[in-house]
Amino acid sequence: METREKQSPTAIEYRSGTSQGLGPGWYVMHVIRRSKDHADSAVIARDASGTIMRKTDSFPETWEIISDEETLRVCRERFDHRDRLAAEEAAGAGRKVEEE
Repeated sequence: METREKQSPTAIEYRSGTSQGLGPGWYVMHVIRRSKDHADSAVIARDASGTIMRKTDSFPETWEIISDEETLRVCRERFDHRDRLAAEEAAGAGRKVEEE
């Protein structure tokens, strides 16, 4: 699933998936932030219990549990924002189908 925030001077793109390194039960999200003169990204994952980890290396795939409260808050906000955008897109798609 890919969702984007379009009306901000900083574009945020979310790409959701899984990770073989983490196994089943983890929801992985690649967060990409772009502005006029800067871009950065991070890969974070959350399990059903609410544990959040960040990917620290791709090969070999390594992850670390996030324990810093500020970083946890930001990651939770990213997951919530992605979910809200996806729900809005789904609702918009549903309206288009009803109109046809």
